[in-house]
Amino acid sequence: MGECPKVTLWSGYMTQRFFLTVSFVLCVLISACGGGSSTTSPETPGTLVSGSRIVLTVEPPQDVSIDSIELVNAGIKLVKEGRIQEALSNFDQAISIDPQFAEAYSNRGNAYNDLGQPERAIEDFDEAIRLDPQSAIIYASRGNAHTYLGQFLKAISDLDEAIRLDPQLAQAYYNRGVAYGAQSDVDKAIGDYSQTISLGPNFTPAYINRGSAYNKTGRHQQAIEDSNKAINNGLELVPAYINRGVAYQNLGDLERAVLDYGQAIEIDPNIAIGYTNRALIYLNSELYEQAIPDYDQAIRINPQDGNSYANRAISYTALGRDAEADPDIAKALRFGIDEGTLMPIIERLKSLR
Repeated sequence: MGECPKVTLWSGYMTQRFFLTVSFVLCVLISACGGGSSTTSPETPGTLVSGSRIVLTVEPPQDVSIDSIELVNAGIKLVKEGRIQEALSNFDQAISIDPQFAEAYSNRGNAYNDLGQPERAIEDFDEAIRLDPQSAIIYASRGNAHTYLGQFLKAISDLDEAIRLDPQLAQAYYNRGVAYGAQSDVDKAIGDYSQTISLGPNFTPAYINRGSAYNKTGRHQQAIEDSNKAINNGLELVPAYINRGVAYQNLGDLERAVLDYGQAIEIDPNIAIGYTNRALIYLNSELYEQAIPDYDQAIRINPQDGNSYANRAISYTALGRDAEADPDIAKALRFGIDEGTLMPIIERLKSLR
């Protein structure tokens, strides 16, 4: 999933003073994987990492040489070790020996996805599907590539076909949920994440993303329940704590929200949204001295975050530290904050001194 999406989620206790953007976390796509049969409990991908897992998806045809099979299996091993360029060479050799070996194209396509080259990946998946049109996993993999390109309708079409071919392929439901979520079709996304969980009850990313969707639709208690399950699984702890913090924040339980953001930051000191979400609580509580260090960290991580400059400027202004606020105001405006929105807040705070 690229950058984590940002949405305004605060409710009745929100004031009009600040740029209140609460962020929640989504896990990214996973690569379709499995053996000859369906996979019902897919491996958990790294949190907020766009890499994929590549495996030999089916038994190769009998006319494929043992050399090609060995090259592909060795390539799979190289991918798992992070040596993707070397793996590509293996897949290239396998295709040169056996141009009809669909799995060589499919795995090379997944490797291109890992390298951030989804266009080249789609070319390989097209050929793999031509050679093996009954492979659900190849359709699912091509759907992933379309999602990386923002081609969500094409992704959903491919994932529909993957599910038609293999209704037990949990990864296809999960990745279709990601595509639906990107299309703001939250209810369908929740349905797909729920189906993923029914097929693989320990599949933590589905709980993370369903929790995010619940937060987006105001079902914060359900988001807390999903986050608790993810935390109990001991995986994806950072997004689980962030999402649970967002839910508590929206429910007005600010103490628990601050604790959860703190837990996420302790695990990953470079999780910017942990700092910005916690800073919003301090801002809304007029705890400006505590908000400023969190915005310092958020800006360290993302030096072009206009919201953080704007909110730090507001904090400085509220404390009477105009000389420190002025450079932040300039940067906030440079990075996309509307002057007609920010400056009245600044002037209002000055008038209240």
